[in-house]
Amino acid sequence: MNILYAIQGTGNGHLSRANSLIPHLCKKGNVDVLVSGKGHQFNLDHPVKYSVNGLGFYFGQKGGIDWLKSLKNFKLLRFLIDLNRIPWHHYDLIISDFEPLSALAAKLFKAPVVGMSHQYAVMAKDSPKARKYDKVSQWILKHYAACEKNIGFHFEAYQEDIFLPIIRPEIRQAKVSEGKHITVYLPAYGMEQLHQMFGRFPQVQWEIFSKDCSHSFQQNNCWFHPVEKNHFTQSLIDCQGLVAGAGFETPAEALHLGKKLLVIPMRGQYEQSCNAAALEAMGVKVLPQLSEDHLYGLGLWLQNGKTIHRHYPEQSETIVEHLLGEFLPLESVLFI
Repeated sequence: MNILYAIQGTGNGHLSRANSLIPHLCKKGNVDVLVSGKGHQFNLDHPVKYSVNGLGFYFGQKGGIDWLKSLKNFKLLRFLIDLNRIPWHHYDLIISDFEPLSALAAKLFKAPVVGMSHQYAVMAKDSPKARKYDKVSQWILKHYAACEKNIGFHFEAYQEDIFLPIIRPEIRQAKVSEGKHITVYLPAYGMEQLHQMFGRFPQVQWEIFSKDCSHSFQQNNCWFHPVEKNHFTQSLIDCQGLVAGAGFETPAEALHLGKKLLVIPMRGQYEQSCNAAALEAMGVKVLPQLSEDHLYGLGLWLQNGKTIHRHYPEQSETIVEHLLGEFLPLESVLFI
C-alpha cells in the first residue's frame, strides 16, 4: 500500500506529531512525505519526498500573523505546478495534516484523502470555542485544508472522533526535574519586545527561544536561544514553568510533564483563541497578549500559578489502526 503523508510546515507541532506516527504507518505500507511551507525549526526524522511552497503563514513581531509577508510569499503559479506534478492517484491513502495542497487534490482529482489534525478537533461542535466570534478567522480555519473525512486531536476527547495529544518519546521518557528557569516560546513576538516584557522581572531566569535568534546570548536576566529541538526539549523538561503561545503540541507536552503553564494566544488566530478557552477551562492561566497592561497577571502567575497535570497515554499505533480501519476501502485493507 502506498501512503502519502502531507504535513503543514508552518510551526513545529505538525512535524512533531508526524515523527511519532510515521514509524507505525511504515509498518502498513510505503510512506512518502510532503512538507508544505517553510515556517518550522524542527526537522522530520523521515525523508521528505515533496517539499512545496504551499500556502503558509508567517509569524510577525507583535503577537500575530504577518499577513503581508504571508501573501507576498504565496506563489500561485508554483502552487498550481505542484498541484499537477504530484502523482496523487499513485497513493492508496493520502493523510492531510492541515495541508492545503493535498486537501484541494481530493476535490479536483478525487484522491483518497483523510484530514488528521488538531484544527479539525477545534472546529468539532463539542469542542470549546473562543468567547469572541471571529467570522473571517473561523472561515479560514474551516476551509483552509478542508477534507470530507477527518479525525482530530485535542487536550480532551470532547467527542468520539477526537484523540488525545500525541506526546513524542523524548518527552514521554524524560526524567523530569524542576530547575530555576522559566521557558518561553512565543514565536509571534520579536526579541526586543520579549526582552522588554520579561526583563521587568529581574528575579526570574528566562530561557527564551526565538525564531529570530541565530546564536545563544544573555541580556540581563534573559537567555535567548535559537529554536533547536534538543535544546528546547531539555529546557522544557527542566523548567519551573512554560510561557507559550496557545498552540497545541507544546502546551500539551507541558501538561503531560506537569509544568506550570501560561499561554498567550496569537492575535487573529481563531484556533489559538479556542485552544486558550479549552486550556482556561482546565485551569491554565491565559493572558490575551504580552503587553504592559498584562504584566500584573504575569506576575501573579509567577507567584501563584497552579500546576495542571494531564497524563496522555501512548496511542500512535491505535490511531494508525483506526485511520486504516475507518477510512480505507475494504479492498485496500485486504491487501495491507
